[in-house]
Amino acid sequence: MFRVLHWIVSVPGLQLSRLAGVLLGMLMLPAVAQSHAFLHLSEIECLALNIYHEARGEPVDGQIAVGIVTLNRVESRRYPNSVCMVVHQRKQFSWTRLPARFRAVDNPRAWRQAREVAERVLAGDFTADDYRLDGVMHYHNHTVSPQWAAAGELVTAIGRHRFYLL
Repeated sequence: MFRVLHWIVSVPGLQLSRLAGVLLGMLMLPAVAQSHAFLHLSEIECLALNIYHEARGEPVDGQIAVGIVTLNRVESRRYPNSVCMVVHQRKQFSWTRLPARFRAVDNPRAWRQAREVAERVLAGDFTADDYRLDGVMHYHNHTVSPQWAAAGELVTAIGRHRFYLL
């Protein structure tokens, strides 16, 4: 029923082995299957991957903001209760829907920074209050205009991202 492909994603200092058959957004698996797909990734790794792909090249504050929004979702009853499940939830973060070759971590410096930001966000070094992101669970790059943004309240802009309450 499901095609299972295996590939390796190389990250400096980290080797992640994944099953392509559990590309959640692409295969449209139910949330329960999604939760099991990334159990072998740590919460730090999942958050770092999200920061890397969503905010690489942003100022550190923009990367922190993406990390905080991800954690806001984890704390919400509307989303799964783990970072990995939130990050890989179907149709939530655009990078998770890309083919594997576009999801590779190919910038060691940016990866190290994303990992450090993820560790510090998870440690509580930065809070939603620090960044005016209390309750914020949505953002987008300023170059796009998603339909959902019209229904939201723009709270702040950090770097190239706009953050909303919905």
